[in-house]
Amino acid sequence: MTRYWTSGYDSSSEPASDKRARVLPELPASTMASPQQIADLSRKIFQRLPQRNIPSGNKVISKQLKGDKVASWFNKPLLLRMGGDDPNFEILNEERLGKLDQMKRRGKTIPKKGAGKRSKK
Repeated sequence: MTRYWTSGYDSSSEPASDKRARVLPELPASTMASPQQIADLSRKIFQRLPQRNIPSGNKVISKQLKGDKVASWFNKPLLLRMGGDDPNFEILNEERLGKLDQMKRRGKTIPKKGAGKRSKK
């Protein structure tokens, strides 16, 4: 069986050769996909998760990962902060110790335990 598609106006008075008809082949039912099969195939192609009316946590799963941003917010590990891989670490440490010696000579170091403002009252 064939289906005919016409342009939308009734042309029954015109001969069949003048009709703007296009023949569409009739496909057997076994080759046509069901709507469920089409939906499954489209989910596979476009990498979409199935839609259900129950809470599933898909919104959380489909969000972009933000672990790198969170990790960059916090300080580096102690070894790196102390200059473990830095070639200039020795120079920087010597400068720090030099400043600390100057502060000690001027009397600007941390007070001894129990010798703060409260003990002077």
